[in-house]
Amino acid sequence: ALSEKVRDAARRLQVTPYVLLLGIFGLLLRRYSGQREILVGSPMIGRTQPELKDLVGYFVNPVTLRLDVTDDRTGPDYLAGLRETVLGALEHQSYPFPLLVERLQPERDTSRSPLFQVAFVYERETGTPLLEQGLFSELLIGGQRGAVFDLTLTALDRTKGFRLTWEYASALFEADTIARMQGHFERLLEALLDQPEQSLQNLPLLSETEAARIQDWNGTDCPVPPAANLVELITAKVAACPDAVAVDTGDTQVSYADLDARACRLARHLQERGVGANSVVAIALPRSAEQLIAVLGVLRAGGACLPVDPEDPAERIGFLLRGSEAALVLTNAATSEKMQDDAAPIVTLTPDDPILTTGNAEAPACPAGPEDLLYVLFTSGSTGRPKGVAMPHRALVNLIGWQMTQAGLENPARTLQYTPLTFDVAFQEIAWTWCSGGTLVLIDEERRRDGRALLDWIENRNVERAFMPFVALQHLAESAGEQALPACLQDIVTAGEQLRTTPAIRAVFQRSTCRLHNHYGPTESHVATAYCLPEEVAEWDDLPPIGRPVGNVAIHLLDETGHPVPVGVPGELCIAGPCLANGYLKRPDLTAERFVEHPEHERIYRTGDFARWRADGLIDYLGRRDDQVKLRGIRVELGEIE
Repeated sequence: ALSEKVRDAARRLQVTPYVLLLGIFGLLLRRYSGQREILVGSPMIGRTQPELKDLVGYFVNPVTLRLDVTDDRTGPDYLAGLRETVLGALEHQSYPFPLLVERLQPERDTSRSPLFQVAFVYERETGTPLLEQGLFSELLIGGQRGAVFDLTLTALDRTKGFRLTWEYASALFEADTIARMQGHFERLLEALLDQPEQSLQNLPLLSETEAARIQDWNGTDCPVPPAANLVELITAKVAACPDAVAVDTGDTQVSYADLDARACRLARHLQERGVGANSVVAIALPRSAEQLIAVLGVLRAGGACLPVDPEDPAERIGFLLRGSEAALVLTNAATSEKMQDDAAPIVTLTPDDPILTTGNAEAPACPAGPEDLLYVLFTSGSTGRPKGVAMPHRALVNLIGWQMTQAGLENPARTLQYTPLTFDVAFQEIAWTWCSGGTLVLIDEERRRDGRALLDWIENRNVERAFMPFVALQHLAESAGEQALPACLQDIVTAGEQLRTTPAIRAVFQRSTCRLHNHYGPTESHVATAYCLPEEVAEWDDLPPIGRPVGNVAIHLLDETGHPVPVGVPGELCIAGPCLANGYLKRPDLTAERFVEHPEHERIYRTGDFARWRADGLIDYLGRRDDQVKLRGIRVELGEIE
């Protein structure tokens, strides 16, 4: 029945079935590859002269067809243009393909065919066997052979319908992939036949079954703590375990009660200085207990933390303070010298500062709600101007709710405070630890950079959990040498850049009992997906997946036109749910460009990352669609370098 519809549509659109089926093949390749132009090879009979008609010999010659698959064209317009392309190719079908390659001199690669890597073959059934003058003729199909091209679609035109055969390089494609591809071909074909005037970009690719399956992978509902802000969750732990150690610097230990008392005094001082909900307070302090007290103090006052690296140049510090319109700066005497005259008012803190040690330690009312700001992080900007990501309390509260459902990660743990405060993972370290009643173990910069010293510190301070980007994990594995990771270390969470399970990482985890988790989430969201690698290191992929969406988060992989892509096909990774930032601070234009509307959600964030669904529902990260790079987990736009 479908074959008859193809013949009828071809007659109506004044094209041959060859052009119609070739057009669908080109549209399928466009959807899979993202390319607007597709080069397809197709063999021509090569007997253009009457004298060659009855001559025995092989005259077949491949031609290269350039298919223009522009999304906003209708089916008839697209097929009419393709018909002219085919007619032009027929005029030159006798030009020898080897001579064409010799004349064009393309860059050669022995792993693939020159000019085209996919082919479309159209053949007609020859009819009944011929008996004439004692000769018997019969069509013989040869046995199995290797694929000539990466992918070849052969359409055999028979009286009882078209028979389509897919030949593929098994080094590149799995059988399940080709089966899905065949289904998508048929889906596009039926859609074009039923809705010929529809724009190509709106022709459906996914079946209802596929769409429902992907939707199920986003079904990650989990309970959210009944808290208006992160402070309420931390306050509950202060009340539950006041004498437990909240911060361990190696030299001193700060209990939850002492930490909260100092933070409450600071919060009252900040509120007296005018800090309230959504007030931005810069924290320009080195890694220390005072830095962590400052974070909690700002949050207790209702303000939003703006981490500032004290080692940054004065010019950048000034830009961050002016760009965020910071109400105050919490810093020390050394860093205050870098503050420019037009910067915000400065509050210098020392370990024994009266602001922290004297006065009323009762908790002030925190005016921050779920949508109010928790922190502002400035990330590199493609135009050269850094942009401030405005993250609300809602995102961290949701993350804590999901964490409480994860085996092993819901328990209190001595957690290494490894990442700089200017990296969003630091807030994950702090929130996860304090909301579960664990201990943040600080480390100085000298030990932090020395892999062997870092391992010793983890062992000596009985660290059970660590967060670090891939490059730091690789350094740690190389520093371990032939030894295992410290036995106390139960979990390492890596984030910030693509995880690669190098030989050094595999070897050290083979000797250790530590679990390895791969998290994904750009600065504009908090953790969006998570994956715990199998216990058996032999089962690890070289590039492990980034996992499945965390609780209450949805992931959509979309093509250029905003349509969902099938399993296995690259698409832009877009995030929806409570993990999203409110946008870019005081940049409504940029916010509107990246945080966009979606039929199923109030908004989604377009990450600019490419990814694909795997058949098991996990997500593979594939890289960027622009020039953005990551250095030690830190995002860098080349425009800012320029």
